[in-house]
Amino acid sequence: MSTYLSRLESLSAVCPAQVITDQVGVIKETLALLDDQRLPEQALPPLGLLPDQKADLAELYGEPAINAADNLLNNFRAYLSRAYGLWSLPNLTTARILTKSFRLHRVLEVMAGNGYWSQALQAAGCQLITTDSKEWSITSATGAKPVIPVKKCSAAAALTKWGGQVDAILCAWAPNFNQADWELLQLYRKLQLTAPLFFIGEQDGATNSPQFWTQAHLHHSLDLRRVNRSFASFDFIDEKFFLVS
Repeated sequence: MSTYLSRLESLSAVCPAQVITDQVGVIKETLALLDDQRLPEQALPPLGLLPDQKADLAELYGEPAINAADNLLNNFRAYLSRAYGLWSLPNLTTARILTKSFRLHRVLEVMAGNGYWSQALQAAGCQLITTDSKEWSITSATGAKPVIPVKKCSAAAALTKWGGQVDAILCAWAPNFNQADWELLQLYRKLQLTAPLFFIGEQDGATNSPQFWTQAHLHHSLDLRRVNRSFASFDFIDEKFFLVS
């Protein structure tokens, strides 16, 4: 058992409030699925404690224990990134809605990491071309744990080679410390591709470069809202699908 999970279980034993034990149960179920190379059926419920919940529980179990439990619950995404190389947690319902709403048959994923979103879309019936430069995996042990075959290929090379042969292009959690996403968008425009370009992330937040959010044209539709309704974020990061041109 991981240190993260053992600490969570210890704190839930010390603070056996239903709101905490229920969330620990959700986390344990999710980790069991990922360890079996499967994905959640639906988006996770919100994790962490609301201010009034924290105040009430602190009176019962003590502020230090409640703060520690809340911190662990709020940092589930950080644990997923360290343990699985997974920043965006897919669910199968969202993958099916995306596939059906946008009539997807063949999808190119760039900057795919270990390929979790490709795995979800494949389960929804899509054919995938899953690519990543794998530069990040040089310094991360989790980079050797893909859940689907990932072609070693830069985003630019993948877009040039396959962008005209697919129904959609997907990029999840582009980093916010360089302009790879902006360069990708410029190339997409230069190649005059017609396949919709989806980014998954947080606008002006945890993902993507400031230049990207300044220059990207964001498109809105009922179909996209339907996708995002099924993809409610489980933590304080307002993660969504964005349709970009």
